[in-house]
Amino acid sequence: MPSLIKVRMKLRFHTILASFLAFCLISVFPAVSRANVDFCKETSFRPNVSFKHENVQTQLIRSKSPRQITQLSANRLDYQHSDETVLLGLALTEVAHPIRIETRSQQIGNKHCVWLVNVEMTFGQRRSEVYVANKYKAGSCPFRAILRHENQHMDINLKVQTKYAAKIEQALHNMALALKPFYTTSPKKAPQLFGSQIQANLKPYLEAFYEERQRENAKIDTARSYQNVRSQCAKW
Repeated sequence: MPSLIKVRMKLRFHTILASFLAFCLISVFPAVSRANVDFCKETSFRPNVSFKHENVQTQLIRSKSPRQITQLSANRLDYQHSDETVLLGLALTEVAHPIRIETRSQQIGNKHCVWLVNVEMTFGQRRSEVYVANKYKAGSCPFRAILRHENQHMDINLKVQTKYAAKIEQALHNMALALKPFYTTSPKKAPQLFGSQIQANLKPYLEAFYEERQRENAKIDTARSYQNVRSQCAKW
């Protein structure tokens, strides 16, 4: 019988645009010979491809001081603001996109034909938080003005994420269906090979997503935008 390999691949472009690929393999390879048949070429394989676009619920956090919010922003390379010295609010999200890969193999003589069986990817926010400085009471004019501005950021994040979710889903389907079976003498390495190809194909889409998200958010993080927020209230 064909043997089964499962791999969990975490390709995570953090808010600091770091990425890593981690594999955990569980494999068993029974020796089954199949003489005189080019199994890889004569058999048709069509992997199952699953894509989910999911987000966690946004949390409103009011326990941080302006300086704590500013420090939280400073610790994240993709949250760049104008020259404001102290932030009164912050919209913070982290997007994750783990991938699970499953392959099977058939031993033929001293080689193994390996093919892709399942690809599952989840794309979405695993962290979504809006911070409003604790110096402002809930419902006060400054509180509402800050919250309104940060919610604009959240709307931008969701809009850009939804746009790229469709692109990434299509790219994932195309890539998975294009990956052909191949012969190898090291079947345990097959998931990494499939995973590396998928990773390389999705990387440009993920990089474009983060770049556009940052660019669109920067449009409302300007001195003029902050001045507009402050103009909404008489007392700060």
